[in-house]
Amino acid sequence: VIIYCLAEDDNGRLYEGQSEEYYNSNTFSIFGFFRRTTGKYCLLTRGKRMITLGDSLKNIFQDAISCQEPSGLVMEFNVYRTDPRFRYFAFVEAADDAKFYSNSNVDRLKNSYCKFISAGQNVSDLYKGKKAVLDALKRISEDKVLSPEVKKCMFIVDRDYDDSLKHTGVKLSAEQRHNIKITQGYSFENYYFQKQNIDTIFSYLKYSEDKQQKILGEMQSFFLQYIDYFAAKGIVSMNYEFTRNSLPVIPEHEQIFKYDFKNGVLVDEKKYKKAKNILLSYLQKNTLLWKEYGKLRARLAADPLCYLRGHDVYNYFYNY
Repeated sequence: VIIYCLAEDDNGRLYEGQSEEYYNSNTFSIFGFFRRTTGKYCLLTRGKRMITLGDSLKNIFQDAISCQEPSGLVMEFNVYRTDPRFRYFAFVEAADDAKFYSNSNVDRLKNSYCKFISAGQNVSDLYKGKKAVLDALKRISEDKVLSPEVKKCMFIVDRDYDDSLKHTGVKLSAEQRHNIKITQGYSFENYYFQKQNIDTIFSYLKYSEDKQQKILGEMQSFFLQYIDYFAAKGIVSMNYEFTRNSLPVIPEHEQIFKYDFKNGVLVDEKKYKKAKNILLSYLQKNTLLWKEYGKLRARLAADPLCYLRGHDVYNYFYNY
């Protein structure tokens, strides 16, 4: 089977060609891979990013779009699984995850011929992020054709605030879970703050040991100061399906914590107190959620740079 792709250049002109012709080019936006079957185009998977389709193009491809499989990750794996260039496959939550893992494991990956498949890149994905990765694992491992090849796959997901993965809604067997790798902390951003990595960063910046300890100490103190809010927000977010219709309106997270490269980290104390009080009052009314809150708060307090939301920790450090 010859795999083709449809590409659009910056001027909106469409081109058709074999996948390698356009896939590695920065000039084109890839709509998708497809193969010709009896005069019709059968879309297999997306390329780099979503593009807006004109009505004429939508009409041409409506048959193909309507018959897509539910998971773009599975389709992408199906396209590449017989490609001799790749021996292993790593499914990750987003393109940034793929960039991090591929660049931080260069020595380990250089002879492994590993292809990263990122969630959120495919037009047909029903889910995004962690749920999409776990859904792909379930589909591949339960498919008669694909299941023998699951041994070549690794499914990397963020710990978030959900160690057990129960809040994703994807039911997996113990055997299926053997293929899952969960980050040590909240997400990959927290790896920057492991001892060996933070030492490398400060060494590159030529910071003294005293200055390093001062910065890390201030980071710890900052997040411990607001630990009640972060823990409560985490529990509410994890249980969103349950809390979304009953939780009173609170200020947006981005309105409370503002990370600015020129001014550092700014906190709107008034909005913070309002959000914290609403969240804690809400959780106290539910015994199960309040118990979860207590456990999460204890973990965050023990090592905030590891277990707190990675974007917040990274953004604080970057804008310090």
